[in-house]
Amino acid sequence: MAYIVQSRLGGDFVSKPVLILFGTQSGNSEDLATQLAKSATSHDLIPTVQDMDATTVEQMAASERILIICSTWGEGEMPDSAEALWDSISADGAPKMENTFFSVCALGDTSYEFFCQSGKDWDLKLEELGAKRVFARQDCDVDFDDSYAAWAKGALPAISSVGESVDVSEESTQEVSESKAEESTSGELDEIMADGDRKLVILFGSQSGNSEDLAFRIKSKASKFGLNPEVFDMEGFDLNTLSDTSRLLIICSTWGEGDMPDSAESLWEMANSDKRPKLTKTNFSVCALGDTSYEFFCESGKDWDRIIEEMGGNRILDRADCDVDFDPTFETWVIPALAGLASVNSSGVFNPELVPLFINLVDGDGKKTSVEDLDNPTISRQPIQITLKVFRYNPMIIEKGWDTFECKMPGHFSILDALKSIKSEFDPTLSFRGEGPLSGVIVNGAVVRADRTRLLDMVTLCGDELKVEPLPGYEVVKDLVISTKNYDTHRIKSKPWMIPATRSGVNTVSGTTIGMMDSSKAEELHVMGDIDSPQLLHSFSDTLPYDPEYMGPALVMHTWKRVNDERYSEKARQSSIDLLQNDGGAWNESDSSSFGRQGDFGKKISDSFNECRSELIRRKGFTGKHGRLVKWYGMSVKWSGKVNETTLYRQVLGPLGLVSNIFSGVSMRMILGFTRTGAKPFRSIFPLLAPPAGIGKIPPMINSKVGSHHEVANLFNKLDKRF
Repeated sequence: MAYIVQSRLGGDFVSKPVLILFGTQSGNSEDLATQLAKSATSHDLIPTVQDMDATTVEQMAASERILIICSTWGEGEMPDSAEALWDSISADGAPKMENTFFSVCALGDTSYEFFCQSGKDWDLKLEELGAKRVFARQDCDVDFDDSYAAWAKGALPAISSVGESVDVSEESTQEVSESKAEESTSGELDEIMADGDRKLVILFGSQSGNSEDLAFRIKSKASKFGLNPEVFDMEGFDLNTLSDTSRLLIICSTWGEGDMPDSAESLWEMANSDKRPKLTKTNFSVCALGDTSYEFFCESGKDWDRIIEEMGGNRILDRADCDVDFDPTFETWVIPALAGLASVNSSGVFNPELVPLFINLVDGDGKKTSVEDLDNPTISRQPIQITLKVFRYNPMIIEKGWDTFECKMPGHFSILDALKSIKSEFDPTLSFRGEGPLSGVIVNGAVVRADRTRLLDMVTLCGDELKVEPLPGYEVVKDLVISTKNYDTHRIKSKPWMIPATRSGVNTVSGTTIGMMDSSKAEELHVMGDIDSPQLLHSFSDTLPYDPEYMGPALVMHTWKRVNDERYSEKARQSSIDLLQNDGGAWNESDSSSFGRQGDFGKKISDSFNECRSELIRRKGFTGKHGRLVKWYGMSVKWSGKVNETTLYRQVLGPLGLVSNIFSGVSMRMILGFTRTGAKPFRSIFPLLAPPAGIGKIPPMINSKVGSHHEVANLFNKLDKRF
């Protein structure tokens, strides 16, 4: 790579303008472009921020440096503001851009099939026109802050380093030589990171969720190494796609006596068949999860490690075998594994001499540091005195109880930090989950993620005594560690995979045929599916500990989303409705309003639950048990204009119900002598003929007039127009 002088020359700055283009639909790309311009000045760049709507292709061709931030809209489409420029640059007469250097940051949503498609299209088109990529494209998910920061950190110095070579006076020779020596290492890394394909496939096989959790933790770290990570579940994964994959990481747990997790079975069978592909281009490493108390410790991970090598894969780092407390082993493995795969060029060639350079890039002083913290300084808070009561369970002797710790900890510590501190300083046998969706615990009755909840916030809400216990609704394995087997079992039964409908499509400017969806509907589905930890939501229900057949609120919400998703076939949506309507579905929840105890998110789930149940009642035409209750109650209020206990009792039961109640229920209990006060059920023959106000010492009955009974009736009109 040619060395370009980037310092003062004769007291003047070398002019290094950069054109920052954004294509946006919701404003995110524009915000990031503004942030990028502020950061660009510290790299001696002169930024011009411009909407694609106000840019011409001729202006792009005349620019030496271009940085693009573009979102994807709908099913892989350009945002409205970028359409005209994209049409111009895609035309046959578009100018060449051999003198242009560029990099692209793409915004998207992994829940859509064509993730970051617009950014990918820009990246490919500029390369086709002769422009030179100085830093690999970054594909950002909805939570884009970390990925964007990693891209900006690499793209700005890379774009600043390009330009015309400048003759340097003799006095400057020594300074330039020193600067070249300092940047030689950076140059090697910049070169390989700008070298075309930087895709990393992260494949997980999970039974309890741990492997999935670690897969996404790897994804959050991978961008620091200039990699474009993509996470895939082994369930439904096409093994043949790995034949063109240069970089592969596998995280797999072991189930039972050395068995593959359920989600990995089909893929494992394919890997052992005659139809398996050759993986001669694939560089890989494996992280295996297991339990040393079982004979076949980490057997599934060992099997994958062996079979990938047999298929021609090149192991760049030895397998890591993790016990139940997997965090230390995982952290020791993940940085060298990512550094190794980052050292693989676009041709699939592994360059081992670059591994230590990549490790130093993310951990310059050689000290063990969390990659996620490099660009996120801690906001310190004063130490606070707290009392932590931690639930303990020893499965070996089947003993449970509580340990109390009086300690002083920084207020900015998370609950997880506090547990780690206790484990390190007081009791190394304490067991709990590490970072991620499975870190959930109960703190003073609130369901929280231990890695995202600060001590200071909990103390402010609950006082200085915090009681930490495992999530309800699950089997406790040890201390705060729970098994998610019941959730996983119900999830598999619910068949959560997509069965798409055949829909009309449109051709995009890039030549791809895609389906269309109204933007408001797409946003609604996104909000419905915005669940950070399904396992945490699963524990919101008070019903689960008493009803093993109940699928739980997380799976009810996922199934309800499928009912509302027009991309599913009508047969699949009807199957989802049946799943919600039948035993184990939405009606098994005894009190969805209790979700509201868990803050705004819990209230949102409670509202969605009510919408789901209302739709189930409407679809059955009020023919089921729940529908009849709503129907008769609604008619009672509408006819009488009052909420009357006697009317309510009779109308809710309906005519047939009143007859059947002669032999069971309130009437029979009164005849047999049971009243609310224990007094005699009958004082005379009068109560047998009159409403039950005179029976025993029953308090005055409800007979309240509804302020506007039309409002109440309107509730039911929304469900059924017959009211």
